Amino acid sequence: MEYKFINLIPILQKDGSKNLEFNLKENDILNNQYFLWIWDIEQKKNDEYTLQLKQIRNTLNQLKTDIKKELNKK
Repeated sequence: MEYKFINLIPILQKDGSKNLEFNLKENDILNNQYFLWIWDIEQKKNDEYTLQLKQIRNTLNQLKTDIKKELNKK
């Protein structure tokens, strides 16, 4: 199997076990518009998830504060 952006190198260890090492084909990656397009999409998704998590954290902190206030009234 050939991979576009990595070179897979099979390594036979002294104990007879097999491993795969790899190195990135940086020039192929940085010049590939499809890869860069996918990278951009993934960055945008990550930014959106981060924003949603911050909003959830703020909501939970406010809920925690409201619960503490309510418990202190009693």
